[in-house]
Amino acid sequence: MDHRVRVLAKALGLDSRQQAELWKILESQRQAVTKIWSDPALLAAERAPATRAVEDRTAEEIRAILNDEQKKRYNPPKPQGAQVPPPNVEAWMERQALHSE
Repeated sequence: MDHRVRVLAKALGLDSRQQAELWKILESQRQAVTKIWSDPALLAAERAPATRAVEDRTAEEIRAILNDEQKKRYNPPKPQGAQVPPPNVEAWMERQALHSE
């Protein structure tokens, strides 16, 4: 995480206060993602969207500590691939019916 802070600090020209805030934001993100992926109550299909929500929130928190010039240079990575389509409940029900026969 220190490497990530250093890279962003250099790329965006962050001062020491901003770097300290960035470190707190990234640590909070790390904890939130760890909690999501270790929560046995969450289904696998729920983990990726929950992680994306944490990433989106983190990007907004980072933008909040930047000045206008830094915001122009801040470009968080977008998730790889297209959005996951919603589950097809009808197809699932058909598969369940076939397996129960």
